[in-house]
Amino acid sequence: MLGKKGASPAHTSADYLRMILDHTNESFLVINSHLLIQNFNAKAEKGIWELFGKQLKTGESILNYSTRQSLDEAKAVFAEVLAGNQLNFDITYPANENNPESSYNITYTPITTQEGKVDTIVITSRNITEEKNFQKKLSEANERFAFAAKAAYGIVWDWNLDTDVCYFSEVCSEVLGYLENEYCCKTFWKEHIHPDEAERVIDKLKKVIENKDEFWEDEYRFIKANGEVAYIKDRGIILYDQSGKPYRMIGSMQDITNEHYQRLMLELESKIYELNLNTSKSLQDIIHFLLVELEKIHNGMYASVLTLQPNQTMQHFAAPSLPKDYLFQINGLSIGPSVGSCGSAMYHKEPVIVSDIQTDHRWELFKDLAEQFFLRACWSVPIMLNDNIVFGSLAFYYQKIKSPSEHELHTIQKLSHLIGILVSTRKATEANRISNERYEWVTKATQDLIWDWDLETDIIFRSKENLQQVYGLTDAEKLNTHESWMTYVHPDDKLNVEEQLVFALKDEVNNQFFVEYRFKRDDDHSYADIIDRCFIIRDKNKKPVRLVGAARNITERKKADGLLKASEERYRTLFLNNPLNIFVWDLETFKILDVNDKALETFGFTREAFLQKNVLELRPVSEHEKAKVTVQRLLNKTELKIEEVWEYSTLSGETVYLEVLKQRIDFEGRPAVLVLAENVTEKTRLSAKLEEERADKERQITEAMIQGQEKERYEVSQELHDNVNQLLTAARIYLESAKRKTEGSVNDLLSNSSNYILDAIEEIRKLSRSLVTPFLSDKTMKDAIKGLVADMTLDGSLKVEVTTDTFREEMLNDKFKLNLFRIIQEQLNNIIKHAAASRAIINLSMNEDFVSLQIEDNGVGFDTSIQRKGLGISNILRRANLYNGQAVITSSPGKGTAIKVKFNLLSSIS
Repeated sequence: MLGKKGASPAHTSADYLRMILDHTNESFLVINSHLLIQNFNAKAEKGIWELFGKQLKTGESILNYSTRQSLDEAKAVFAEVLAGNQLNFDITYPANENNPESSYNITYTPITTQEGKVDTIVITSRNITEEKNFQKKLSEANERFAFAAKAAYGIVWDWNLDTDVCYFSEVCSEVLGYLENEYCCKTFWKEHIHPDEAERVIDKLKKVIENKDEFWEDEYRFIKANGEVAYIKDRGIILYDQSGKPYRMIGSMQDITNEHYQRLMLELESKIYELNLNTSKSLQDIIHFLLVELEKIHNGMYASVLTLQPNQTMQHFAAPSLPKDYLFQINGLSIGPSVGSCGSAMYHKEPVIVSDIQTDHRWELFKDLAEQFFLRACWSVPIMLNDNIVFGSLAFYYQKIKSPSEHELHTIQKLSHLIGILVSTRKATEANRISNERYEWVTKATQDLIWDWDLETDIIFRSKENLQQVYGLTDAEKLNTHESWMTYVHPDDKLNVEEQLVFALKDEVNNQFFVEYRFKRDDDHSYADIIDRCFIIRDKNKKPVRLVGAARNITERKKADGLLKASEERYRTLFLNNPLNIFVWDLETFKILDVNDKALETFGFTREAFLQKNVLELRPVSEHEKAKVTVQRLLNKTELKIEEVWEYSTLSGETVYLEVLKQRIDFEGRPAVLVLAENVTEKTRLSAKLEEERADKERQITEAMIQGQEKERYEVSQELHDNVNQLLTAARIYLESAKRKTEGSVNDLLSNSSNYILDAIEEIRKLSRSLVTPFLSDKTMKDAIKGLVADMTLDGSLKVEVTTDTFREEMLNDKFKLNLFRIIQEQLNNIIKHAAASRAIINLSMNEDFVSLQIEDNGVGFDTSIQRKGLGISNILRRANLYNGQAVITSSPGKGTAIKVKFNLLSSIS
């Protein structure tokens, strides 16, 4: 210690001793052999004052400070110390009014001389009150720990981290099923954490200790003695020494399997209900997800859902883990009293628990199939809907002989019920969707304004559809109460509306009513004519609670009714005075319902007599079946309008022919036929006469054609007689002369004869080519056209260019090709005979739709407006029309002629 500035440092041993004593944590007191106080430190002075309330002084006897002990005990202690013995003991001073109870550890040390005589005693004391209190608390805590460990629901443990020995309370046997000698093992805890979680749990504990954290907590799976898995919630407190080294952990393990199971089930149910609200997820997707999650909760379980079909067979619905081959083989099996677990459960409508498939009679027919896929246990519960209807079954399979635990039994029953709710909810939701959709479409499709009035709240809902059209409003909120709605009703109609409403609400028998009124529109402030139809909904006491109705704007109908009345008069006038024969008859009974004056005049009946008849009585018996066929067509609505010419009989028996238009109509609420008929008797007779004349004309035409053919034959024979025969005769004469050698040389005669014969052959060839069909040989049409051109231009005066690049004759039939050839032949004849042309072009082409022929020449041409069509042109037009072709002739004087013919390809092919 340093003194004040300028003071001399203490160098005496007494000063050093005093300095040491004042800075020690213990009380220090020195007495001599006579027990007189020689020296003491501040701690001793303070301690004596706190214990005895006295001021410590040197030179006084130590026995004066022993008032809390008996004087005899104090003397006995000092006597033993003076005898040379060191004493150490704890002493507790009881509490008094000034001081609490306190404890000290006191040491009496004798100091001897060289001769071995004790001349000084050093007394040191240390306040151990806090240590005593801690030991007391620790003792109490250990005692409580021992009792708590026995009474606790969880497993209490105490782990000595230095020795790695962990103590587990006896509850360990009850919770986990292990014997004491098993759980007292050093490695017990680490070895029985589930293998999938051991590394994670131990790593987390190590990090907690490395971070010097006081508490550790975790949840994990733990393998029980029977092999099942328990979910454990573990927490402990870590004790560290003064250097920060962990030396002990105390905690408890709680089996939360049930709580964990309940939490997982609640979470799963919540997720399933959430998925069910998502209409984009199918029921099958949701149940598949449900089964996947169930298999996670119950280790080793295979979940399956089958549905029951209308034909009482089982249909696979969802099974995430079962073999597909197994599902395929059970799919379509009929349910029955001994059809495995699922078929039996659906048949009996009750759970079927099979712990050993191989020994259960319900699996007798299917145990080999189950064995093939290593299935040993199967528990099944029917999935029931409302009205005791079986939807299907929920089944749990295991690959070991197994009876259901409490949790598993709860799961299969609860989840079968949940699936039933899902199915029912989906069906209800779908029905509601269809209903809402139907309502929306009805409100859009109808011209009515739909409304719903809650009488208890007086709130009226009105659909937005048709609000403008019916009421002339855009804001339905203006009419959300009866009172607000009544402000729009015409003042003259309000009383009637209220009276009818009150009467309808009181009438407990008839729950429907309708009322007409005028309603003020917002858009133009005019009044619309409205008809309201309503249905009254009552509670069990017949009290009206709700009205649902529809309002329709009938303003136009009202106007139309007025116009209809006026038009009915006009109709009667037009009907009765119409120049056509008009009558109406019942479509089912054939009875005549109405008739106009013209029909009465035609048939010769009075109105009364005509209205007593049915329409069949006006027809010949031979026509009745035909009439009934027409009636059936109208009844079936296959045709609503029919035009025909019918034969009728008048009152006088005369036959008349009427061209009738029969129209199906509704006449006074029943199906009827409106007949509008024109008397075509005279026209029919004239038509018959015309037909006779047409037939006669056709006969004349046929005769003319025959005559033409005969004429052609005659001309051919004349050609043969006048030309060919003369050539052949001349050749014969030359030959005869050669035989007789009467004149000239034989060679000249034979040569002339040969020339005449060649001329005759050429004449016959030309004649044959002009008459014989050009395609009887193997020639193509293109070759035939070229041959035709070559034959007709032998003299060289006409040059003809033929183009057939895009023409594909293999697609066309022979008759059409011949017709096309004759058109070309006819026009070439016309050009040679009449056109005086030097050049002509024939272009024959095809595309995907048409066959086109174009023939042009540079001849003299003609005026198409005045020139009469010759036989050649007529033949061309006739041949074009034969195949529905279009022929256009373009020509003018001095500018040649062009003929363009176009045929539809389909017509050409067929």
